[in-house]
Amino acid sequence: MEKSELLLYIKTFIGLCRPIGIPIGIITMLAAIVSANGFSLSILPIATLVTLVSFYVGFAPNDYFDSETDENNPRKGGIQGEVVDQRKEMIAKWVTIFSIISAFILSLILPRTASIALIILTILSLMYSAPPIRLKGRPFLDSFVNFLMAYATFAIGVGLTGASFSDIIPGAMWFSLIYGGGGHALAAVMDYQPDKRADITTIAVESGKKIPIALFQLSILLALALEAWSQETKIFLLLTFHGLTLAALKPQREHIERLVYIGTAIMMIYGTIWIYLRI
Repeated sequence: MEKSELLLYIKTFIGLCRPIGIPIGIITMLAAIVSANGFSLSILPIATLVTLVSFYVGFAPNDYFDSETDENNPRKGGIQGEVVDQRKEMIAKWVTIFSIISAFILSLILPRTASIALIILTILSLMYSAPPIRLKGRPFLDSFVNFLMAYATFAIGVGLTGASFSDIIPGAMWFSLIYGGGGHALAAVMDYQPDKRADITTIAVESGKKIPIALFQLSILLALALEAWSQETKIFLLLTFHGLTLAALKPQREHIERLVYIGTAIMMIYGTIWIYLRI
């Protein structure tokens, strides 16, 4: 194997887990563990491993089955997702298979709740990306599946402590709805042009760019109205709402992408503070 080919395989392997999201994934897993009063240094290795497997399970099938449409998506081809061309098709296929097998092997040794949640996450990911079901491109339903996947991810963290589904804090449902379902809808806004050219019916293609953003904001308002939040969480949700207002005023991909990067950095700071205050 030539050096250039080896480097291509390594780059593809790393890209298939969407590395830009790994820090948020680890923070989410730790927040779930802390919420169940189960934090300890000894749980960090398995939490990190499960996070990585979850990301590969969640994103590798998506990049593999989206190979044709991703070629025309300017967001893909780096830390936001791998463009799987003919040179990368075989490794993407095997990484996808290996990630699914790894998830099921892990489910045999994890505590019951974490095991069930990981299996649910794996099934949802395949339902979203893989034919013949392939829920991607079915407006609202695709965002709903992403909400469920986000919730399953949080449930895995709670389950690692030995806790059950009934121990999941109510805020996890709201955050999964807002940043899982709503975040997916916002991504559809950024991918409006390539999805439209590829004849993929997303919520943005079907209803325009501003409706998904408005629904994202509505979910934040409902969360603020119906749930009791800590002060730092209220501030974070309001900052997200303000960022979405800026996105609605100028719903172009480059502008929203910059806002997403800023929002991701703020989320990491918020998540770290939230965890620190509860350890």
